[in-house]
Amino acid sequence: MKFRLFHLSLLFSFAVHGLAQAHEADSQTGPLGKVSFPTSCNPKVQPAFERAVAMLHSFWYSAGEKAFSDVLKDDPQCAITTWGIASILMSNPLAGQGASPKGAEQAQAAIDEGRRIGAKTERERDYIEAVAAYYKDFATRPEKERQASRAKAYEGLAQRYPTDDEAQIFYALYLAGTQTQADQSYAAYLKAAAILEEEFKKYPDHPGVAHYLIHSYDAPPIADKGLTAARRYATIAPDAPHALHMPSHIFTRVGSWQESAATNLRS
Repeated sequence: MKFRLFHLSLLFSFAVHGLAQAHEADSQTGPLGKVSFPTSCNPKVQPAFERAVAMLHSFWYSAGEKAFSDVLKDDPQCAITTWGIASILMSNPLAGQGASPKGAEQAQAAIDEGRRIGAKTERERDYIEAVAAYYKDFATRPEKERQASRAKAYEGLAQRYPTDDEAQIFYALYLAGTQTQADQSYAAYLKAAAILEEEFKKYPDHPGVAHYLIHSYDAPPIADKGLTAARRYATIAPDAPHALHMPSHIFTRVGSWQESAATNLRS
């Protein structure tokens, strides 16, 4: 009996180790969707940078932080990577908790490093300053105030660069992050969704667009509007762990129990 338990335990540990290795491998090569984020960095690091942005869009924070850091190591003049690191450290912008004090300290250090390096384009500088708006006076402001500052900063970014789809997508995300439970009109969600629906028409394989549409419709009265995005997201980024779970939010809201169970089993 003891041998059998030991054998089962050993098999389980091998399985867990195998899954961990698989996720590590996926973070390097697995499908994460299509992202286009032009930069002034060395062209050699551009694919890795865009892969890191794809991880950010799918809330794959541990892998994403490493990916952005690796890009910066390979191109020490790629200041925009510090925006990515600071964005990762905000954690899930829709959870209402925000960055940890330690994360905020690390993010501010990244922002300061980005400023020190000096972005080569005004657009890249503006991205760094947009995320910096969230961390300003971090210790003395409540999360709701930080969220509002972030949404306002990204609204300005989106207005300044109307043809920059990533600016529009991130603005929609951070706008959705300001939605309150008290507002049963879901004004912030629906405004964000309107932006994202236009992006979805242009970029049906963009991980952030499908992901954030699910969040923007994640309320009972409007959940059915998110079914198309929910059914697309896991196929867009099948190697991002969050992408396999997230569609269940919509499936559960609309009572599509089989789809909800299936996507949770995949995750």
